[in-house]
Amino acid sequence: MTRLAAIAILAGALLLGCDGDPPPAPTTSTPAAAAPLVEPRPEGVTVTPTAEEHGHVAVVAAVEAVDVAPAFDGKLIAVNARPGDRVTAGQVLAELDPQPLREELALATAALRAAKAGARQARVDVKDAQRQVKSEKRAVAEGVSPKRQYEEALYTLDRAKAAAAGASASVSEAEARLDRAKNRLADTAVRAPFAGTVAMRLRDRGADTGPGAPVVRLLGQGGLRIRFAVLPEDARNFAPGTAVLVAVDGTQGELRATVRQVSPELDAPTRMIFVEAELEVGDAALQPGLPARVRLAR
Repeated sequence: MTRLAAIAILAGALLLGCDGDPPPAPTTSTPAAAAPLVEPRPEGVTVTPTAEEHGHVAVVAAVEAVDVAPAFDGKLIAVNARPGDRVTAGQVLAELDPQPLREELALATAALRAAKAGARQARVDVKDAQRQVKSEKRAVAEGVSPKRQYEEALYTLDRAKAAAAGASASVSEAEARLDRAKNRLADTAVRAPFAGTVAMRLRDRGADTGPGAPVVRLLGQGGLRIRFAVLPEDARNFAPGTAVLVAVDGTQGELRATVRQVSPELDAPTRMIFVEAELEVGDAALQPGLPARVRLAR
């Protein structure tokens, strides 16, 4: 594997952070064509550069970034966002086919009507059983009816009350199913969770989508951060609050940043520790995804 390929793999891991399937273990070297962050070695002296001399492989990432996906599986009938579009919180980015959900709603509505009818009948049965208990109790007291019939009337009342309780539970269940169907129908509109810019359109009209198949990637307006990886033995040098210098490909000079987060555990596939730093001053030329290098500020 060339050093350029290794850096590309690690940059992908940095963009994903600890989510998803991480790539194979990378190296921390940088492309030979990249400008070094240190003075060149004297002629005739061959020394293997360290990560600190050439900088740790890094990538520019958005503070707020999310792949927007629907809450359930469905087929897209419209995608209303294109890369570069600025969107507001709650704006509809895509729409799912609502027909299956309308059918689900119709079935849930019919089930609720049936459950309510059953509950009404159960209440009538309870009242009839209560009247029968009173009648048999009076008949027993007057000596015109055996006690056994009174006991059977009590038993019938208990069964009617149990049936009424079951019918009431069925109504509650049907109401919950109807609410769920209404919410799912409303959720066929896939909305932006926050204001930002569409970075990528991942699926088009007619495609199947779902919770694991996002439609667009959305970047928020919370600024940019630097995400990089260091060897475990170097992690102690990058505690939160540590000042670092960042050289972003395609930009002039170095930017200052401050370490804000350090992963508490080793990333098993890459055998490295992920670190995030916050830029002290923004740069209009910076875009999420740009490769960079990070070194300690001396």
